[in-house]
Amino acid sequence: MPNTNGALLEEIEQLRLRLQEAEAVVEAIRNSIVDAVVVHSTSEEMVYTLEGAERPYRLLVEAMQQGVAVLNSEEVVLYCNPCFAENFSGCPCKTSQNVQQTALRQKPTTQCSPAC
Repeated sequence: MPNTNGALLEEIEQLRLRLQEAEAVVEAIRNSIVDAVVVHSTSEEMVYTLEGAERPYRLLVEAMQQGVAVLNSEEVVLYCNPCFAENFSGCPCKTSQNVQQTALRQKPTTQCSPAC
């Protein structure tokens, strides 16, 4: 417990900085600047994702019977829905690792089965 004016002033300044940081985090969440929050504890890190207006569209894309994929400039799949994965490799986790442009030129199957 601080017992001098200098120690009390230092503690107040530290508390002000902590409050300012907490307010900045709350403001970022409130203004949709962040998509997730990482909480550190002594045993592990927990990631909490925030749900937004894009959720219905994501659910639609995941449920549709047409294959959908997003690639980066190196032609690596960043995201694919289960139908796309089924057409090319059978499992979304394998497909999203590395599907080249040539695979996209293959004729996909007309029917999509449920995801693995």
